[in-house]
This record gives sequence, C-alpha cells and structure tokens, in this order.
Amino acid sequence: MPSLRVQKKRRAQRFERMATRLQRRRARRVGKSPVLQHFSLQLYRALSRDRVNVFFSPFGTAVALVSALAGSRGDTADQILTALGVSDEEEILREFATVGRTLEPLSAQHVGLANKMYLSTSLELADSFKEAIHREFGGQVGIVNFQGDPELAVKEI
Repeated sequence: MPSLRVQKKRRAQRFERMATRLQRRRARRVGKSPVLQHFSLQLYRALSRDRVNVFFSPFGTAVALVSALAGSRGDTADQILTALGVSDEEEILREFATVGRTLEPLSAQHVGLANKMYLSTSLELADSFKEAIHREFGGQVGIVNFQGDPELAVKEI
C-alpha cells in the first residue's frame, strides 16, 4: 500500500485532472454561444470579401465592442448592438462577463487576452466605467490626447 504522502499526491493529481476537464467543458460552451457564433461569421464575411488570407480574433473584437457598449448610450449603443447582432444590452453584458469568468482559470494554462481601450482626454469618464471594464472584462482604460498631441497618443497606444 502506498504511503500517505503518495496517496495525497495521487488525490491532488486526480482533482487537478477533474478541474481541468471541467474548465475545458466550460470553454467549449463559450464557443457555442449563439451571439458569439453569429458575430464571428458576420465578421469573417466582412473581412474576407476580397478573398485574401485573413487572421483575426472574433472573440477579442467582440470583447472590445461589448466593453465599449458598457459605456455607450443612445445611437452609439444601438450601433454596437446592431454590429453584435443583438438587441438586449443587459443580456449581452451578462453573457460576456460570464464568458470572461469562465475563461479566467484557463488563461494561465492556455491563452491570454489583452484588452485595453484608449479614450480621448476630452471625454468625461465615470470611474464606475473604468472599474466595470476591469472587473467584467479584465481590461484597462487609457486616456490620451488624440487632438492635442496625436503623435504621443500613437506612441502610447
């Protein structure tokens, strides 16, 4: 019979394998999101019209749009919802927040997604928006002076 130490190690390994399987199952569900699938196909069609090889991240693009949606109102919010192919803002924000939390444990093992948006110094930005971008999407908000110093803005970005 194996020692207590060996038994504990084996139990820990079994637990880790089970956790990894659960994470993979959750990640597969993310890929089955109807919203993300529809958006991905629409984006691919738009980008591949010229029949050239194209490499893009529909998930990264969707996260950027949903992040912008979190701080948008009126016509801008309506246009983002149309681009995403949805009509319910709260539903899409909840879905992508869930996706982010689902993928978070996997990021250390498999993939990383950097997400930062740059906004003009001329915009008034609520602190709650910056906090929501960080909390819900793992992103950051940078403030740059696009009009006053575009060269510095380019360097920053």
